[in-house]
Amino acid sequence: MPTPDTGSRKEDHIRINLEEDVTFARTTSNLERYRLVHEALPEIDLNAVDPSAEFLGHHL
Repeated sequence: MPTPDTGSRKEDHIRINLEEDVTFARTTSNLERYRLVHEALPEIDLNAVDPSAEFLGHHL
């Protein structure tokens, strides 16, 4: 069961988001830490590629 302070905290969260700058100076996904080398596969038969997978016992 929520405590009486929960409502007050939620009001504070809303007030802070409305009145203060809460954006990140630099939004990142950390993917910039990685460099992927492009390796084209022009000779591959796309019909031979099986993109299916199994996850938690389910075929995707």
